Amino acid sequence: MKTSVKNIYMATVAALAMSLWSCAGDEPFGGRGEGSIVLNTSLSSDVTVESRATDAELLASTKVWISNEKGLVRRYDSAADITEPVKLLTGNYVVEAWAGDSVSADWTQRWYKGRQEVTVTKGTTTDVNLVCKIANVVASVTYQEGLDEALTNYTMEVGHTKGTLSFVKDEERKGYFMMPRGETSLHYKLTGTKTFGNEPFVFEGDIADVQPATEYKLNVKYTQKVTDTGGVTFSISIDKQEIPVSSNEEFLISPPLFTGKGFDIAQPVIGEKGGLEDLTIFVRSAVSISNLQMKSDILPIYTTSEELKVGYVDLVKMQSSVMEDLEKAGITCTNKALDEGETGTVLQVVVGKTLLDKLGEGSYSFEFTATDEEDRVNAATLAIEISDATVMAQPIDDAARDFDAVTLRAQVMKDNVETVGFKYRAVGTEDWTSVDGTAVSRAFMKGSYYEAQVSGLAPATSYEFVATADGAESGKPQTFETLKPLQLPNAGFEEWCKPAKPYLICSDESKMFWDSGNHGSSTMNKNVTTPDETLKHSGNYSVKLASQFVGIGSLGKFAAGNLFIGKYLKTDGTDGILGWGRPLSECEGEYWKLPTSVKFYAKYAPVAITSATNDSGVKEGDPDTGIVYVAFVDDTDTGKKDYNGEQWGVVVMTKTKQLFNQNDANVVAYGEYVFSEATAGDGMVEINIPLEVKKSGVTPTRIIMVGSASRYGDYFTGGNGSTLWLDDIEFVY
Repeated sequence: MKTSVKNIYMATVAALAMSLWSCAGDEPFGGRGEGSIVLNTSLSSDVTVESRATDAELLASTKVWISNEKGLVRRYDSAADITEPVKLLTGNYVVEAWAGDSVSADWTQRWYKGRQEVTVTKGTTTDVNLVCKIANVVASVTYQEGLDEALTNYTMEVGHTKGTLSFVKDEERKGYFMMPRGETSLHYKLTGTKTFGNEPFVFEGDIADVQPATEYKLNVKYTQKVTDTGGVTFSISIDKQEIPVSSNEEFLISPPLFTGKGFDIAQPVIGEKGGLEDLTIFVRSAVSISNLQMKSDILPIYTTSEELKVGYVDLVKMQSSVMEDLEKAGITCTNKALDEGETGTVLQVVVGKTLLDKLGEGSYSFEFTATDEEDRVNAATLAIEISDATVMAQPIDDAARDFDAVTLRAQVMKDNVETVGFKYRAVGTEDWTSVDGTAVSRAFMKGSYYEAQVSGLAPATSYEFVATADGAESGKPQTFETLKPLQLPNAGFEEWCKPAKPYLICSDESKMFWDSGNHGSSTMNKNVTTPDETLKHSGNYSVKLASQFVGIGSLGKFAAGNLFIGKYLKTDGTDGILGWGRPLSECEGEYWKLPTSVKFYAKYAPVAITSATNDSGVKEGDPDTGIVYVAFVDDTDTGKKDYNGEQWGVVVMTKTKQLFNQNDANVVAYGEYVFSEATAGDGMVEINIPLEVKKSGVTPTRIIMVGSASRYGDYFTGGNGSTLWLDDIEFVY
């Protein structure tokens, strides 16, 4: 499930001079020198439309604290009080903010939190963009179409020990919950009366380990049983979606917003000739709308004004004669009366039935572009499909797509249909595959919907499909593309650069995902990790990890050929400090779920151990071994992942033997492959690492992957000459 998010910017420039006031903990200026910050505060919410009045109220209720290592330095009980740059002594600070109302359970009251670290330097002004993210657990309920046939007087209660909300029949609102201390689950309870037997019905359960800034959508479904007495089976599935922070545009409120009355304007409106009613579009803005352009090839055909022959018109600034011509054709644009408590502007555009009835079979569109008085712009397209077909395939919703599966959906357009289904194929291929359809609501009546679950599709591939009913097919095929599952960037190790001494596994340093110990070994003019074009699985290169002694004469250390996802942070004497693990958001692709294994190609050529330390557990002369391991981690273990303000899955310090442990609290899944001997043949072999899930029900945030030609390289132990080649790493789902 995807959730659209809107940012409500509460202040474009917010700050306060030191001279206005001071509170306990303020330090006198002087000595270290001073700088200043300009504070830009915003809210990230799942709310669709906010008014200026709401913005002002939230701004007034926002508390802002600025602290350093000694404690509180500035405190503002209202962000509205911050009107000038905040002067601060040079140093590191944490800016925090709280907004809204912390209520146990409510339909409208929300609580927001924000935190941002900032460094103030002498004589400079630093912009601080503090985004207050919604801190509530959010719940919503959707009911399968046609549920009234199985259940009446139904209500869904959702809550915890401090508060409960009741989602009555067809309730579409969202509920906002603040979890009591020590509680981690929301309880839900569906009650009603069965239509089969008129019996009371209760279905309840728990949503475990709920998280703030996350929406849990309860989908109530039922399946009819085929028995002499009839009956149904109920189920509740839960979609979890983190409410993302989006702050790409700096504005006080959103640009004009388009919505359809009773239909999704992002999807085509489909109907038979003469079968569509008025289509009404609302254009909402918190300020006046200065322009509303409408463009359509229909305009020159069904209107007579010279101004409309170009195919577009400004519905706000058009002359009265043009307005009259549009009205005769069946198109109107008026100001909608505002509901109680609503502010701003709402324009109502109606494409009327009188015009729609004139349209023959085919595809039509109306393109709208709205500009408000503060030059914020938004656009939308009303697409219309007219068909006399028995059945119409429906566009694929984003939520219906997977990387290897899809839910196809169609609408029956005529009565007396007995059999329904779909045909689909990859775009560019000849053969169709047929599947039967299953009724979503009532069985194949005019206006009813049916669907089919299709699996076994190829990832990131374009497909087309048509709906079928009693041998008839829908018109032009609908298309969709399966999602591309997440994969590691530069997984074939084709991108390299050498800005200074060390080889880097990236096209340039700004795109670094992988790193190695080259930063340390290159100080002695050696790179233990290099590209190799002589041995590879595909492309131009593999990565070659070559263990070796790095030094001059007897002065130096053994260095394992190594590779890891992360960053070499610092050389501490002759030891390294490494940040392991990158966010999954830095991976390539658009679909994420935990893979079942990790596949790659490798060649391993070991030698006997030539360097060994007492704590490694092996000795010189023993056969060297290589290793590759993978870990998916979350951000619960805060003790080992912070270094100089940077966050990592784990920070490795070889000097103090602070190393990765697969049993750490933040490890969600783990797998490893140990090369105990040389691989067979002269080329590379395929390796699969199955993943063991260590924390079920937890979504990881980062991936750690490490390869080493010498397994005990962390202990500076291995064979001088042991070499491991790797290529083409792939998540297997």
